[in-house]
Amino acid sequence: MEDKFSGNNIDIDYQKGTLLKNGEPIVTNPDAARLSALNSKIPAEEIPRRLNTMCIEPSKTVGIEISANGVAAIRDPEIQRCISGAVMSQTGLPLSVDNDLSSAFGLVKSVATVTHPNISFQGDQIIAEGIPRKIATGATASLRIQNDKSTTLSHSNDGVTDTGIIKAIQFENGQMIMRPDGCYAVWLRHHEDGVLNQNDVEGIKPKLTTSINPENGCAEPAIDLSAIANPDSSYLQDKASKFNTSLQKMGPFQIFETPTKRYVLYSEKDAAGICQDHLKVLDKETGKTEDFAGKASQTPNGIAFTTNDGKTHTLDFGAPNGVPQVAFDGKAPETLTSAQGKNGSFYYDPTTGQWYAENGQLLPLIEAFKDGISTKVGPNNTTTSNAAGNVLNLQLGDNKGGFLNLPSVPENNWALLLFVAGLVAAFVLTRASTVTRKKIGKK
Repeated sequence: MEDKFSGNNIDIDYQKGTLLKNGEPIVTNPDAARLSALNSKIPAEEIPRRLNTMCIEPSKTVGIEISANGVAAIRDPEIQRCISGAVMSQTGLPLSVDNDLSSAFGLVKSVATVTHPNISFQGDQIIAEGIPRKIATGATASLRIQNDKSTTLSHSNDGVTDTGIIKAIQFENGQMIMRPDGCYAVWLRHHEDGVLNQNDVEGIKPKLTTSINPENGCAEPAIDLSAIANPDSSYLQDKASKFNTSLQKMGPFQIFETPTKRYVLYSEKDAAGICQDHLKVLDKETGKTEDFAGKASQTPNGIAFTTNDGKTHTLDFGAPNGVPQVAFDGKAPETLTSAQGKNGSFYYDPTTGQWYAENGQLLPLIEAFKDGISTKVGPNNTTTSNAAGNVLNLQLGDNKGGFLNLPSVPENNWALLLFVAGLVAAFVLTRASTVTRKKIGKK
């Protein structure tokens, strides 16, 4: 992705598994870099927070079978055990139906193999684009993925069912890709039960807590969020409970985004080496920043931040009509579009009214990416994607267009770059576990 005005760019090297800014690596976890993807709902480049590696001993056993309507069923007990563990570790929620991948990952959008880069599932048929093109007709058609990585259709218009070696499975809520070592990298962005519609929400509950900064050891102020459902509906209470379980896995949160403001809670050591809490407020429209040093305390609707000179500022949260909102110092509330912390993210899609508990870190992009991207192929078969305007807009108190749309402590541009790179790296130190048919171990 390239900023056509400044020349700044983010490159994702899928072969090496690195994410680079102007050639300098900021994410070096190979699986996290390879699985990162554009989320146009926010819009943001999304990087996995937690993922799993699944290594399966080769055999002709069918491990996963996908029906024509995109439902993925697990056919191998060991894969079921591995995937169940991955779903719980990544989202805090169990695989709802033991052998049904779609109960957590959603429907399969497409499958890519070495010979057929786009296999689509259309309800009454499966179409495998490639050479040769294959079609399996009928609602009972399926694609079978064997543990030796080969794939076959249940039947095919040309009588030959082989569709090549698996490369990737793209679900509505996540991905499974084949790593260079022959193991799967599994990323569940959000669980099917980690999504809540605004019509199911009556309010939002903020709770002040702390989060340890691994760089300086300070206990930083942070906020846990939870959705409040209609107390008279056991069904909605159950939905909210599942959502909140996953949201707790992603929190607590320290970065809060609205269309025009960014609020950041953090802590840094002062000249005496004592941790000092801060509330930073950024006006995205003017670029003005305010940085308050003081102490946070709980209020009924959020937090009060009392500065060292005795002034008090407030962050109040609410969800009228199920729309999450935040207000600063009693001013008109704005939609809370996203919140982010070291363990993951929350975001709200105003188009659909959906709340998401997201197992990912967000590099926010400009609004132009909501309308999609334009991609061109350059020298050496490299691809560049552009939106109309700065790709990643960093307005942090100066009047210059910047790059990464992340919070900052230092104002100096070079120090800011180093800080942002460190923040992203700290957020994306993905804890990956390796699972095999023989044992489960830590990687």
